[in-house]
Amino acid sequence: NGMKRGKKTKKPTLRLRPSLFWDVDPKTIDLNKHAQYVIERILDFGNDAEVRWLWHYYNHRKIRNVVKKSRGMTDISQSFWEIIFGITSGENECRRRRPIHPWPPLFKRGATVVARHFLAV
Repeated sequence: NGMKRGKKTKKPTLRLRPSLFWDVDPKTIDLNKHAQYVIERILDFGNDAEVRWLWHYYNHRKIRNVVKKSRGMTDISQSFWEIIFGITSGENECRRRRPIHPWPPLFKRGATVVARHFLAV
């Protein structure tokens, strides 16, 4: 099928900013063990390089599930990423108690274009 088997791609590295993880020592963060925490924090407060790193480091399904189940993200960040991942209000387990912003279709299209550009290699 054209794909090489057995060859693992090296995961990108990132130096965790202390200002992004202000409540813990960044040296103690295990990127796999603390994946939900890292994903939430970067999607909420990360810069473009950190979000790109996150996009290439973690499985997209894992990132989507964190957005879907997060109780730690700000409403505006969570709403943005719900649009990007196409998460509906019925899918989001943690936001059933509060309404999701009724984004106009134009914004939704615009956000998708921005995200595609933002997350491009």
